Amino acid sequence: MKFYYCPHCGRETGHKRALGWGTFFAVLLTGGLWLLAIPFYPKRCIICGSKEKPPRSKSELGSSIRQLIFLALLALLIVYIIDLSNNRYQTKKTQTTQTIKTTKATKAKTTKTTQKKRHISRKSISNIKPLLSGRPINTLWEFEHSKYYRIMQFKKYPVSSTEIGYYSPSRNVMVGLRLWRNEITEARFAYLQNKLPDFGTFTSDVFFFIASFTGVYTYNEIKDLAGKIGNRLSDKSTQPFIVKGKTVIIDLIDTPSRSYLGVVIK
Repeated sequence: MKFYYCPHCGRETGHKRALGWGTFFAVLLTGGLWLLAIPFYPKRCIICGSKEKPPRSKSELGSSIRQLIFLALLALLIVYIIDLSNNRYQTKKTQTTQTIKTTKATKAKTTKTTQKKRHISRKSISNIKPLLSGRPINTLWEFEHSKYYRIMQFKKYPVSSTEIGYYSPSRNVMVGLRLWRNEITEARFAYLQNKLPDFGTFTSDVFFFIASFTGVYTYNEIKDLAGKIGNRLSDKSTQPFIVKGKTVIIDLIDTPSRSYLGVVIK
């Protein structure tokens, strides 16, 4: 509060800015920005309410100019912050839109690939089912007492306490097992010849290996697995896929200079 002469009262009285309900609602409606206008409210006489006062001194004028400069800089800072926030929001929105488009494109490609499944006849499935047990192979004991082990006529070649290799002379393939307390943590399949056999032969060998270790048995399971194997071998894709809770990766290289087919089950 300032004290100086009031011409209406004829004496020196107190002068201050009058803040009322109008100011309160203005602050609410403008989100607090109206607070910047309060310093410009005229100081009124606390007795008669008159706005008149003596001319300002140079010091008061200098103080008012400094206040105006400060308020102008504060307003510019607020505008800059709002603009920066809008730019960041637009950038984030653009990135999110691009991510959604990429995800949709990937899903569309996956759907298209899934639709390319090769057909397998009921007759072929009826020939395959007797070779399968319908039980997944998870331990060393289960592997060495499985139909797959007997049919392939494996010869055992221990590598270490945690790795064992098995060779099938009849099919010229190798199966390697990685163990942890007799539990199979990883099973690998590979052809040993320099040149791969015909497509039908190695497709059957790959199917028999994967189906035996994952426990595939029903008509739909056999048909689904045959489609996935056919797609991976035709496209030479190493994209992992899931079979009854186990991850399967097929790696095929078939060029004039080199041929290789490997399968990993985890």
